[in-house]
Amino acid sequence: SGGMHISSAQALFIAESGLEKAIRQRSLDNTYVGEGPVAMGQGSYTITVFNTDFGGAALPSGQRRLRSVGQIDNATRTVEAIVRTGAAMMVYAKDTPAGSVGVPFFRQWNNDTYAWGAEGQANDVGPIIRYMVLKFARTRNEAILGTMNSSGQIHVQIWNGTAWGAIRLLSTVVAADSQYRGFDIEYETQGDRAVVVFNDANNRNPAYQIWDGTSWTATVGLNVDLGGNYSSSNNAPRWIELAPNPLGSSSEIALLTLDANTQVYGVRWTGTAWSRMSAATIWDTTGATSARKAMGVAYEQLSGTALFIWGDDANDDQLWRTWDGSSSTLSGINTLTINSMGGRANWIRLVAQPNSDNMMYVVQDDAGSPDLNSAFWDGTNFTANGADHDSSTENAQSMNFDFVFDAHPTRAGRGWLMWGNGSTVSTREWTGAAWNAVVNLGGSDDTSFVRLIAHPGSGAVLAGIYENVSSGGGAQDDIYETHLTQGGTAWSALATVWNGGTIDNPVHFRVDLAAERRTPIVAWREVFP
Repeated sequence: SGGMHISSAQALFIAESGLEKAIRQRSLDNTYVGEGPVAMGQGSYTITVFNTDFGGAALPSGQRRLRSVGQIDNATRTVEAIVRTGAAMMVYAKDTPAGSVGVPFFRQWNNDTYAWGAEGQANDVGPIIRYMVLKFARTRNEAILGTMNSSGQIHVQIWNGTAWGAIRLLSTVVAADSQYRGFDIEYETQGDRAVVVFNDANNRNPAYQIWDGTSWTATVGLNVDLGGNYSSSNNAPRWIELAPNPLGSSSEIALLTLDANTQVYGVRWTGTAWSRMSAATIWDTTGATSARKAMGVAYEQLSGTALFIWGDDANDDQLWRTWDGSSSTLSGINTLTINSMGGRANWIRLVAQPNSDNMMYVVQDDAGSPDLNSAFWDGTNFTANGADHDSSTENAQSMNFDFVFDAHPTRAGRGWLMWGNGSTVSTREWTGAAWNAVVNLGGSDDTSFVRLIAHPGSGAVLAGIYENVSSGGGAQDDIYETHLTQGGTAWSALATVWNGGTIDNPVHFRVDLAAERRTPIVAWREVFP
């Protein structure tokens, strides 16, 4: 009897393991129809896929019932789960009609049909939206959307998987500061609380609020001494960027700020307080510019080391330093020189590679014809790409490029650069060791903002593209999307998300995309004979 009990327990463990494998395989391949028997330990599991629920009723699009039968010796156990493909969301702002300029519009990605769903509306946040930040929780069916409008109001609202909650006003900065993204949002990895850091209009200092899934905290100023550098109305934090430590045991979030006087400073959130990481003074008082997002921060995904980088006031140069949380070490400030740059860094993007300590750094300078360059971080140092990706991008006023690493296991280490080249949308693939040739997608001659994400569950790569209205050329100025299917290498044809009016440069950050991070299990049960 004891032996039979052990075999039955082992069969259940095998069935559950098989179900975990099936859920992952289903997310990577929407044509997955099951498998087995597959050997596991001294037993095996068999997976079957159904289009009906536990009661036999048809499931909605995107959902499947997965059955896993575990067997060892004469013991058999069966478990089932109804799962859906991981969602993604695109938010965007329109310029017409007049009553729509303050409304965040959104669409959800259907990984079964490889298409964006019908347009919906979040809550109106007032005047013209200039910046949008969208982030998903790790353990809840929840997203948070932050916006800044032309009146300087910074709002947040919560998506509960079905609808948007009421807007919450965090701060109202002077209208001139609405030209810059003086806020950012990230979820803690361990605690899964959303931390929102923003330009506090009351004291011109960064402040923060925390959403724990149920309620908000009050506004609290960062409890670090910045030496009075934000005491003047001319020294407001114009650019704020957050990055979460990816290690599951950590709630650490790194913060980098760039103020109106081109001063750069970084701190970290420990999960309970903000720390200066042993740096008592401003890191740099002569950054490249305060008018553009000339800085970035990201974490190595294996070591948990944070990398901070920002533009220097010397042509071709950018400065960087690291924070090693495991040894509580903040490095000195180092210089990255990219000789092919023709000016100072103006727009910066730093992207971490999944399951690696590698990163990609992409920068657009302030030359008369803006150059687009990159450098690869191997966990120790940078290697510049050697030549411009483009010596004349669409314009200097807007961040008209982005980079993303692939998330599909068959494409590990590869990534994509996308930008507006003045006449079309260009793409270039990173192989993990070198850059392939430039490929033009056609159309979209006025591309002024690009946003890329790779879905961590399915591996699909999604792009949002915003055109400016100033460059002429006779073409309709639109918001577009294009995408790569799971593990794919051929971008879909540009598809119109919105064909109404778009704004003149700068277009700010009027499109954002984010992928759901939680495992999308709708229901689970064990099936008994």
